[in-house]
Amino acid sequence: MTTNQRILQTISALIAALTIAFAGRYLSPMNAKVVNAGPVYEAQYDLDGNGQIDVADVAQATSGWGSTTPDFDGNGKDTLEDVMLVASRWGSSVNDNPQNIDIVSQKKGVGVPSWDQGYWKTISDSQLQTLNSAWFYDWGVTARFLDYSAEYVPMIWSDRLDWYGGAANIAKLAASHPGRYWLILNEPDLPEQANISPQDAAPLYHQIEGIILGADPTAKLIIGGASQVGWPQWPEQFLAAYQNLYGKEPTYAGWHTHFYPYADANSDPAVLATRTEEYVSNARAWVDSHGGGELWLTEFNVHTTEAAAEAYMTDIVPWLQNYDGIQRFAWFAIDASAINWAAGSLMDRSFNLTPLGELYAGF
Repeated sequence: MTTNQRILQTISALIAALTIAFAGRYLSPMNAKVVNAGPVYEAQYDLDGNGQIDVADVAQATSGWGSTTPDFDGNGKDTLEDVMLVASRWGSSVNDNPQNIDIVSQKKGVGVPSWDQGYWKTISDSQLQTLNSAWFYDWGVTARFLDYSAEYVPMIWSDRLDWYGGAANIAKLAASHPGRYWLILNEPDLPEQANISPQDAAPLYHQIEGIILGADPTAKLIIGGASQVGWPQWPEQFLAAYQNLYGKEPTYAGWHTHFYPYADANSDPAVLATRTEEYVSNARAWVDSHGGGELWLTEFNVHTTEAAAEAYMTDIVPWLQNYDGIQRFAWFAIDASAINWAAGSLMDRSFNLTPLGELYAGF
C-alpha cells in the first residue's frame, strides 16, 4: 500500500468515527447503544498519555500501521481497525464519567396506546425518549412516528388495511422507509382483538407481504401476534393454511407473541416471572422447529398492583435482556389504565414517568 492510499484510508476511517462521535452515539457491545453521550475515555487509547484522546493519538496509531503495535483488536498487527478504535474515542478525556452514560438495550421497547381517542399518539419525541426505549410501536401505522429517535415499528393490526390509507399508502410508507420492521396482526386468536382464523389469515398475509415486500424487498415482517391462548396452535395452523394455498412457506423475519402470567393480587412475582420465562423459552423452541427467525414478546405485564408490577418487572426484564432466544420485548404499556387494567402504566397523562416508568427506563 502506498503512502497516499494509507492516508486516504485513514481519512475515511476518521470521517466515519467522527460522524459517530459528533452524532452523540457510540456503538458498544452486548446489543446496546449509548445515546446522548460523547465517546468514552479509555486509557489504552490515550497513546501519548496526556489525558485526552485527540489527533496526536490517531496519528501515532497510524504511524505504526503494519507493525505489531498498537494492536487493540488482537489480530497481531496495527491495522485500520485499530486506528478506528482510537478515532472513535476522539474528544474524550480522563475527566469524563462513564457512569453518566445512558445505555439503552436494543431489545427494549414499549407500546404507545392507540386508544383513548388518540391522546397518547400526541406524545413527543423528547417525551418518549425519557423511557430509554430503543424501539416502540402503537398497534397501528402513524407516519410522523417514522422520524422519531427511537425506532418505530408500524403494525398492520388486522384485515382493515383501509385504516392505514389502503394498500397504496402502505406501499408508499414502506418504500420511503426501507429496511424497516413491520408487525403483522394483533391477537388474531382472540374474538375481541383482530379475530382472524388461521385459514383467513393466510390469504391476508399473502396480500400484505406482497404490498410491503413489493415496495421494499428489504423490509422485515414479524408475524402472528397470537396471545398465550392461541400459541402455538394459531401459528401452526396458519403455516399449514399458507402452505396449502400457495405451496410454499410465507416470507417473514420472525414471530411475535403476548404473554400475561395468570395472577391475582397475592401471586408471587417470582413465580410469575418463572412462568414468563417458561413461555418464552417454549415459544423459542417452537420458532426454531418451524424454520427459525426472530422472536419478539410484544406485550407482557401482570396487571394486579403497582407493587407486583414493579417486582415482576425487576425479575423478568433482566432475564429478557440476557436471554439470547428473544430479540425484542415491549412492556404493556405507556398507559394501561385506559382499558381498566389495575397496574402497569409507565407514564401519567402529562407524559411524566411513573415510578414504574422510571424503573423501566433504568434497564
